[in-house]
Amino acid sequence: LYMNLFQPSVKLIRTERKGSRKTRRYDLPQTPLDRLAAMPGADRAKVEKYFELRARLNPFDLAAVIRLKLDRIWRLRSVHSPAAAKKAAETSETEIASTLVRNLGGARSSPMSGTNAQTGASLG
Repeated sequence: LYMNLFQPSVKLIRTERKGSRKTRRYDLPQTPLDRLAAMPGADRAKVEKYFELRARLNPFDLAAVIRLKLDRIWRLRSVHSPAAAKKAAETSETEIASTLVRNLGGARSSPMSGTNAQTGASLG
């Protein structure tokens, strides 16, 4: 969800060659959802549902969950006993759940708002 709805990327349009030098030309940065919406054959009803989903989600919450899951993977990788691995897994699941509850219950920022409601920092 984070990558497809919020993370813009650039796509290579063409490569121009002048002598031994290559120049790459890229399209403007867009999210995969925005690229899908720009396609002429896209199903408008499905695309609209994804836009509604993006409006409900908070990219900061998604990034926090990704970070916690990656931490869990690194902890599980470094644990050698099965009991310690189970404890590490349970701890990280509790952290993820508490982070989601805390963020969903508190002030939230809209991905389109331009400011982060929790910190008051400007995003753009």
